[in-house]
Amino acid sequence: MLGIELAPEAIAQFLTQRQTPVSRYTQAGFEISRQGSVELWCGDFFHLHIRQAAEVGAFYDRAALIALPPATRERYAFHLAQLVPPGAAGLLVSITHEGEGAGPPYSVPDQEVAQLFTPNFRVTLLEQGSPDERGRTESVWSLERRGPHK
Repeated sequence: MLGIELAPEAIAQFLTQRQTPVSRYTQAGFEISRQGSVELWCGDFFHLHIRQAAEVGAFYDRAALIALPPATRERYAFHLAQLVPPGAAGLLVSITHEGEGAGPPYSVPDQEVAQLFTPNFRVTLLEQGSPDERGRTESVWSLERRGPHK
């Protein structure tokens, strides 16, 4: 499993919970922590190259898209499409809430998720929750990479 995370604290927390030996090294500007079959790369997602993700068959975006301001989201969707091979499947979690621009986490409406990813992925809304105590509604999406890399 390959994970990309910008926050070193999140990686440290994950590794601590698993309580198994960790090896660390640096490659291509990323600080990499390896624990068994799990490799966590700490750094900027936009610096990840297709060669580094060529064998990714599945992906999970729990909080990357919703951490990005609107101006960066199209770049994110395009870069993800460049990284993962055709047929790769993923889950993406988005949230919507009142207060445009208030974030992160930013509100990413359903129609924006579809607009961002439909050019390169088959996009299916799997589940939409009820608003929580803060008025945030979480949606879970299935993304499947279409055809050849563009």
